[in-house]
Amino acid sequence: MVQFKIKLNITEPKHYLNFLVAYSFNVTRDMKIGKGYLIGTNILLQKRKILSIELESTKGVKYKYLIRKYMKEHSKVKVKDMKIKHIKNIDNHHYYIALLTNVNKHLRAIKNTINSLDEFTWRTFYEIYTPLSDKDLVKKNIYNNFTRRDINIFLGNLNIGDIYRLIGDII
Repeated sequence: MVQFKIKLNITEPKHYLNFLVAYSFNVTRDMKIGKGYLIGTNILLQKRKILSIELESTKGVKYKYLIRKYMKEHSKVKVKDMKIKHIKNIDNHHYYIALLTNVNKHLRAIKNTINSLDEFTWRTFYEIYTPLSDKDLVKKNIYNNFTRRDINIFLGNLNIGDIYRLIGDII
């Protein structure tokens, strides 16, 4: 009888915390019923992709805490100026959205994707919105009414329609 010794090296696969940072802005100030208005959404990208942090272990990890810490250290964003929501998990990738309610001077200094090859850039999306009633003037209703779902961003995992719906849920 032959005996074998088998040594198993089972390691936990690396996990990734992927999060997109977004903020909404109105190009036009005084909105009135029946007119079309331009609404903008900026999404922060790193090397043309959403922000990602590699995690060695997920034991005891607070994902929202890590996002707040990252944004505080890298962009000096205050905790009160962001709202964070879980989007979904795909295998060992955890997706979150951080919606900024106030943009500081460090984030304003980041250039747009169109005219920059920097590591961090903003990708801007514009939508035309026509409010039909007074309740349609609220930002939550504006984002919930956007129906654009055909542009795939970020390797097909999230598209702009999903992002608009999430922003509408957070606002």
